[in-house]
Amino acid sequence: MIEVLDGEGVSAGEAMGAAARAEEGDMPGMAAGTTESVVYKVEAIDRQAGTYALSDAEGNQQTFTAQDPRYLDAAEVGDVVMVSLTRALVVNVEKLSDE
Repeated sequence: MIEVLDGEGVSAGEAMGAAARAEEGDMPGMAAGTTESVVYKVEAIDRQAGTYALSDAEGNQQTFTAQDPRYLDAAEVGDVVMVSLTRALVVNVEKLSDE
């Protein structure tokens, strides 16, 4: 998920995770997941060229080309872009039928 925010009160990045397992006596199974969020600052927008520049928390800057330049109209220099990546794993054990 990608969100453009005004930058007020946004932290530099975060990670969180969760896990669960089957109850005792049930067939084995488990689920686990993590979500990582990274925040970038909008340093420049060139609407004519359809490009924008982002910097990370360490100040590393990179320029990108917008897939849809109309989205550049919703952003301003100084805004932040929060990118969140969620990964999940589910394991479920089932009995095979005797067919």
